[in-house]
Amino acid sequence: MSLNSIIIIILIIILNHDINAKTIPRDAPTANIIGNKLYILGGDVMISDGSYQPTNDFFYLDVTNIPFNNTLGRISWTDITHLGKMPANSWAASALGGKNDSIFLFGGQMEPNEENALVYVFDINKQEWYEPKISGNPPLRRRNFGAVNDNLGKMYIFGGTADKYTGYPNTTDFNDMTILDTVHLTWHEGTKEGAPIPRTSYAVTILPDGNIVYIGGIQKSTDGTYEYVDMSEIAIYDTIHDKWSTMIAEGEIPGIRGEHTAVLTPDGRIIVYGGETKHVAAFPQLCVLNTTTKPFTWSLPESFNPIPDLWLHTATIVGNYMVVAFGFSPTHGRTSDVYILDLSEENLYKWSVLFITQGTVAMKQTDGSCYEYVIPNSKETIGTTIAMLLGGFGAGVCVAASGYIIYNIKRLNNTLDQL
Repeated sequence: MSLNSIIIIILIIILNHDINAKTIPRDAPTANIIGNKLYILGGDVMISDGSYQPTNDFFYLDVTNIPFNNTLGRISWTDITHLGKMPANSWAASALGGKNDSIFLFGGQMEPNEENALVYVFDINKQEWYEPKISGNPPLRRRNFGAVNDNLGKMYIFGGTADKYTGYPNTTDFNDMTILDTVHLTWHEGTKEGAPIPRTSYAVTILPDGNIVYIGGIQKSTDGTYEYVDMSEIAIYDTIHDKWSTMIAEGEIPGIRGEHTAVLTPDGRIIVYGGETKHVAAFPQLCVLNTTTKPFTWSLPESFNPIPDLWLHTATIVGNYMVVAFGFSPTHGRTSDVYILDLSEENLYKWSVLFITQGTVAMKQTDGSCYEYVIPNSKETIGTTIAMLLGGFGAGVCVAASGYIIYNIKRLNNTLDQL
């Protein structure tokens, strides 16, 4: 690493240490795009005793100018947690609803589960949360599942698990299809005929023809054992005819996985990223399912400027880009980083430069590749980290900078005490 790079990193730490202080590292949040804003809600974050628990953090990123700065940049989240008393939540699912002007949050782990509603709604126009009154038979609270919405305002919720984290003493896995009509606020049930066996941790997206595509995940067999679903076995739910089917995809079949994401491009590609297999990163992290062929076809394209392995992250489509945010990395732990994948060319997938967020300084080298230098979030390690960085400096630089560094370490610690 060059002297200039080290100087830049230290200046970033000292001068911008409180960038995005609200967006602390987390996994299992939800994400939704409305207009030009990417909304992030909840997730599991570390608390003072070192354990993890859900949070009610609610913030958004203006994605009008995506891909932002293609060299070295930073992004600025806007905190709107104060807009209503939203319960702490994680491992939930959310989708657009109403007239595509509201975010419907369903289920998940909440603190405490027994005192909170099954569904919460954020009204974009009124800028407030509320508990809707929904008629019909509500499903049980669950986690580790996904939800999508169609163009009629219906939210489709499949599978998941109920356990002690959702307020139930015994673990129960589901394979039911629950449909929430977000316009008329009514519950409905889809057919179970031909449905997959109970499944969690899958990725899901909906096609323009109304077919919902379920990819991977973990299923519970009749003997009570759990196994990862083969990525060639694509479960499909036809929302128009209330019918289940299974398609065996062809091509280069990716490795099994759970806790991954899937997004659909305008030209019919499902971009799958991340995931884990028995707590090890699934391989490969990036894979593409072409839905314009029958059967669907997998490919395993090379990506440029690859990013860290992730799972329990979020992924959303913004124009010709996929925005990946937060999650868990086996090499860095929970993260608050944001990455952008250019999807404009079918055979060329390029990750843009990493962005500065709390805990990580990201740099782009002259050859176009990226690397990152992780700065621990703990105040106890900041001074040590800076000292290690300074170790590469000449003695004269260290002496000249020492007074300023010491002053700012104290300033860092005082600020972190307030976070």
